[in-house]
Amino acid sequence: MKEAKRNIGLVCLVSLVLLTGCESSKKMEIRKQGITYLENKEYAKAIEYFSQALEESPNVVGRFEIDVLKYKAEAEFKMQDYASAAETYHILCQVDPKQKNFQYCREFALGREEEKQKRYEQALSYYESALEVKPEDSAVYNRMGLCKLKMEAYADSLALFQKGIALKQEAILPELYYNEAICYEYLGEFATALDKFILYQETYGTDEDLEREMTFLRSRLEGDS
Repeated sequence: MKEAKRNIGLVCLVSLVLLTGCESSKKMEIRKQGITYLENKEYAKAIEYFSQALEESPNVVGRFEIDVLKYKAEAEFKMQDYASAAETYHILCQVDPKQKNFQYCREFALGREEEKQKRYEQALSYYESALEVKPEDSAVYNRMGLCKLKMEAYADSLALFQKGIALKQEAILPELYYNEAICYEYLGEFATALDKFILYQETYGTDEDLEREMTFLRSRLEGDS
């Protein structure tokens, strides 16, 4: 009788292990599908799958869930759903308060949402909070410069773009150099703006918008001569 009970217990234990393994495998597969959609820039589908993966482990937050939340926030941000991204990053901040990057991403996403809503002063406040967490970040200086540009504070905007340029972070440099030239144009310094655009063209190539800006500046300079 004891042997029978032991066998029943063993069967139950094996069944539980197999069931747990199946659930874990299912979560991992859903996560994998979400990552594939994210890489293919199908952000809405990616978010759907990441949400499903999280539903597979309700009321549990471990390494797997943190990993999925990070991917979900990335997809939301890239879809320009900045409010949802900020909310997801806020959850990550609560789960791991020591992880400064989550705080930075939350403040940056909140800034992008305010900027999207054309509330530039509020956006600047969030970007300043992001800089408190990550002081040397060209992307933040770029967004702050764009806010000041929209507010027609061109000298302030120029100073912010130049702060970003000084950090020499390659990924954002082309945009910063272009925006710097735009500032000089808005400040009426057409010769400097044209020189900046020519340098940009030599370094990064050209496009229709750049050609249009350079044609405009040349016409202004010829008119002034």
